[in-house]
Amino acid sequence: GFSMTLYERDAHWTLDARRTDAPAGALPESLLALPVTFEPAPPQAGELTGKPVFVPVAAGIWSADQEDVDSRSLVVEFADHLMLIEAPQNDMRALAVIAKARELRPDKPLTQLVNSHHHFDHSGGIRAAISEGLTIITHQGNAALFEEMAKRPHTVVPDALAKNAKPVKIETVGDEKVVTDGTMTVNLYPVSGEHSETMIVAYFPRERLLVEADVYTPGGAVQMFAGRFLEELKKRNLRIDRIVPLHGKVVPYAQFVKEATSPSPTS
Repeated sequence: GFSMTLYERDAHWTLDARRTDAPAGALPESLLALPVTFEPAPPQAGELTGKPVFVPVAAGIWSADQEDVDSRSLVVEFADHLMLIEAPQNDMRALAVIAKARELRPDKPLTQLVNSHHHFDHSGGIRAAISEGLTIITHQGNAALFEEMAKRPHTVVPDALAKNAKPVKIETVGDEKVVTDGTMTVNLYPVSGEHSETMIVAYFPRERLLVEADVYTPGGAVQMFAGRFLEELKKRNLRIDRIVPLHGKVVPYAQFVKEATSPSPTS
């Protein structure tokens, strides 16, 4: 058996913990078998409800927005290659971003994917990225998970990696990782906190941009993680003009500071 603690916040944002217990004993194999009458769902349609829209953020940096699911990726141009920050949601959406990114600079290969953290809406396109030959750059705590994800067979509804098998290539971020070639520099830093202990952010020192996921959502009524995030950024002594969230609008750093230091509503 096993025990699980569920956390829930009430209308006053008070955290309540509830413990549940499952009975001992292994589940019978019959519960895990597909019914003989099971018919897999047809593959996803070839058209997205909302295709990624690419918007310049700075010289050599584009935001790939999928507003119907409030999702953002970024494409970063180096002298001889392109980098993608975040392969979101699922195969279809990640592959759409990858295809569009390659159209931006057809003469430069897309070779790297920076992953912010392991939650499904930020890592759902990891297998698709591997199938396209991209090297995954992620927090060191995610490496084993992503290696395992890459090994999993997809036989009922084969995904991009099942159809186009490629070896997984992973580079990890410990305290800091700098990706630079002189024309573009991206600093990758780990961020600790309640949302995820295996998260990284991307900082562009020349452009003074900070790319983050989920620890701050511009305009949100409650900013659970922003205060702690602000303190971590202060310790890094970074010079930031704009926050580029992977959910929500790009905003001035001053707005982030204001919202991160404002008291949360009590009702």
